[in-house]
Amino acid sequence: MPKIVSELVREAIRKVKDPEIGLSVEKFISRVDVDEGNKSILVEWVPTTPFCPLVLAISAAIIYSIRRNLNLEGWSVKVQLDRSVPTAEFWNSQLADKDAVDKIISNLETSGQIKYFITE
Repeated sequence: MPKIVSELVREAIRKVKDPEIGLSVEKFISRVDVDEGNKSILVEWVPTTPFCPLVLAISAAIIYSIRRNLNLEGWSVKVQLDRSVPTAEFWNSQLADKDAVDKIISNLETSGQIKYFITE
């Protein structure tokens, strides 16, 4: 099952794009870990630049796409930058705040800006 879930997660990630370059963020994903026992998914990625101003929005869009495209009731979905990114500690400390990330997702949805990050 984790391999199937991992492939479904990658399929959901393919729908997320970096609006600045217009490409799917899939090629920037360095790790997808599915832990079926703990019902958790961890996605790590590398932005095109360590100082990318869209890190939080793109990370939120990745979570949004996974939640929207997979029926994973009760699962935890976490996205963070790969540790090789010089600014990973800074961004990951913000991405660790689930309430803040959920608020970003909500703001992207209510403002209609999510459409700039998701392809159908």
